Amino acid sequence: MYKTIVVPIKKSTTGLPFTFVIPFRILVHWHQVPVMPESNPSARIVLTTAANLDEARNLGRTLVEEGLAACATLIPAVESVYRWKGQLESSHETMLLLKTAADQLPALETRLHALHKYETPEFLVLDVAAGSPAYLQWMLGSLTDSVDPVVPPSSVSQEMQSNSVTD
Repeated sequence: MYKTIVVPIKKSTTGLPFTFVIPFRILVHWHQVPVMPESNPSARIVLTTAANLDEARNLGRTLVEEGLAACATLIPAVESVYRWKGQLESSHETMLLLKTAADQLPALETRLHALHKYETPEFLVLDVAAGSPAYLQWMLGSLTDSVDPVVPPSSVSQEMQSNSVTD
């Protein structure tokens, strides 16, 4: 089906606007409204940092492999300014954005603390107000159903005791 539209952008030598014939399906496509993001009450983003890119990669890969995070986005070369044990500190770090679900948070936090080299690793949880339906479905489907940490309690305490780097 074709529809004739008048485009009064440039006038011809006769002084009348040009007339273009454009397929109707293209006009319909131009006017389509994108799909609205979907709300999902369980989707979360966890913020944490690591001392360097290699540590961040190891954390992210482990947490994704274990199904506690669907995705770990690494943002290298961030700088953190903070007060630690009474002193003003500054560190170059790598930030991780961990995409997960609300029911994974306790296990994710336990595992992150067990793996992390910092004495007090950052663990900040952000609610996801909305997202594309396909992404949210993929994200939540990528997580394990288990919310139990995969680290035996004895190895958690050993790893925690050996952590000496601070945030």
